[in-house]
Amino acid sequence: HLGGVAEARLSPDGGRVAYVPTGGGGLFVAALGGGGTPVALDGGGRQQVRWSPDGSRVLARRPDGTWVLARADGSAPAATVAVPFGSAFQDFSPDGTRMLFLTAGTAPAVLVAHVDGGVAPLALPAGTELQRYIAELRWRPAAP
Repeated sequence: HLGGVAEARLSPDGGRVAYVPTGGGGLFVAALGGGGTPVALDGGGRQQVRWSPDGSRVLARRPDGTWVLARADGSAPAATVAVPFGSAFQDFSPDGTRMLFLTAGTAPAVLVAHVDGGVAPLALPAGTELQRYIAELRWRPAAP
C-alpha cells in the first residue's frame, strides 16, 4: 500500500511505479504487485515525474523549479540537471541518453541535456526565431 499519492507514473515495462507521496516527502519507486520495499530516490516534494524509455532513470521537477535525474534502482544519488530555472522538460531521446528542454523568457532556447551530465543548446536555423514558436518537442523514433 502506497498511502496517499500526489503523482505517479508507471515504468515503461509496467512493472514499477515512480511516485511522490501526498505532502511531499520525496520521490520513490516501488514494484507493482507488492514485492519489496519502495526505493527512495530523492527527498522533498516532486512534480512531473517521467521515466526514461528503458526504465533505468526517473526525472522529476523539484518545487523550486530545478530538475533531478535519479537511477530508478537508487544505486546513485539523484543529480540536478543543469538547465536554467523554469525550463520545461519535453522528451527523452529514444535511447534514453539525452533529454530535451525548452527554456522560457525573452530569449527561449532548446537545450539538450545528457543523462550523464552536460547541457548544450540545440542549433536552430540561423536568422530565424523558431524557438519563440515552439510549444512542444518530441524526438523522432529511430528508423527500423
